Amino acid sequence: MDIERRFPRFTKQREGKVFIRACWKDCTTVDVSRNGICLRFGETKTPPLGSTIGLKIPSFKSLKPIYTIGILKWAIKEESQFVGGVELNDTLSEYEWVKLRNHFDFPPK
Repeated sequence: MDIERRFPRFTKQREGKVFIRACWKDCTTVDVSRNGICLRFGETKTPPLGSTIGLKIPSFKSLKPIYTIGILKWAIKEESQFVGGVELNDTLSEYEWVKLRNHFDFPPK
């Protein structure tokens, strides 16, 4: 069964940091849309659903990383890591969306 989404997603993996349980931890993006990001992150137990999650993605085009905040909507354990869906607090504007897509589409040389 296909899930209807308000915004299209694109699959891009990038290393980043997720702020969960009061500390920054390594994560990898799985896919991204204008109002959500799917993440893979290491945790010993399921993070509480509804938790506020901070996300920091290093930018390859500037010294300033991309920051965003959202709510953890779901999480499942896959081997020794969790995969979870974060709904962003604010839908990204067209400018922010283009900036984020450009960030993902142009890795360092």
